[in-house]
This record gives sequence, C-alpha cells and structure tokens, in this order.
Amino acid sequence: MKKKLDIIEVEEKSTQGGKPYARYNTSEGFMNCFDKKANEALKACVGQNAEVEVKESEGVNKDGDKVTYRNIAKFYGVDTGVEQAVKSDAIGKRTDIKPTRTMPKDPVGLAVEIFNSIYEKNANSDKKICMDTCIDLVKQAQKAFS
Repeated sequence: MKKKLDIIEVEEKSTQGGKPYARYNTSEGFMNCFDKKANEALKACVGQNAEVEVKESEGVNKDGDKVTYRNIAKFYGVDTGVEQAVKSDAIGKRTDIKPTRTMPKDPVGLAVEIFNSIYEKNANSDKKICMDTCIDLVKQAQKAFS
C-alpha cells in the first residue's frame, strides 16, 4: 500500500547471505528495504517525508512467535505537500478558469533550485541520487499541472 512516511534515520545492514539492505526508523515504526534503487533514494530523504510502497507479510521471528513484517518495496518521491495545498486552495474557487500550460521557469532551472535546497540539508547524500530525485519532482509537477 502507498504511504507517506517521515524518514527519521537509516541503518545499513546485510542479510545472513551478505546482501545489503537498510533498516529505516519511520513515523510508523521500523521498516526494512531490500530494493537497492529505493534505498539509494531513501537515504537522501532522512529528516523528510517520503512517499513509498509498503508491503506487509506474515512470518515467524527467532523465538517462533508470529509477526507481521513491514517492508518498503518502492520509493515514489519526496512528499512536498504541494498536492494537499492545491486541493485545499481549490475549495470555493471558480472552476471555469483554465490553467495555463506554461511554466514560469525552465525545468532545468527548477531541478537545480530544488537540488540546491535539498542537498544543502543533506550534504552527505549522493549527488546523482539527489539530482535524479529532483528531476523526478519536476517531472511530477509538470505532469500534475499540464
């Protein structure tokens, strides 16, 4: 199920077979992520709200007790809160006004501005992953407003 989670901290681990994964402390408790691409993006989101796919599965822990495992399966992007703000602003406004399709800034400039803002807060994150995330955000905005 798709969820918005605050990513509080990350701990890099490896399975008994030696495969790397990450354990995230989130607003809904601890969750593991075994997807390499999702982990790269999520590590840059510590201290932010991320939109992710969470999979739940039943299992048995080391003591033989039944438990529900909650794992992050996919990273959709950083939750900027823009969608909620747009929805709340639309209440009570005229619906016969058509939005323009032109953007006030070029997409490259927007991606660079977002990158500078995010990278400033997470200077230890991978620059390429951060830039890819910013480009995805601009693409989402273009799609949402076109």
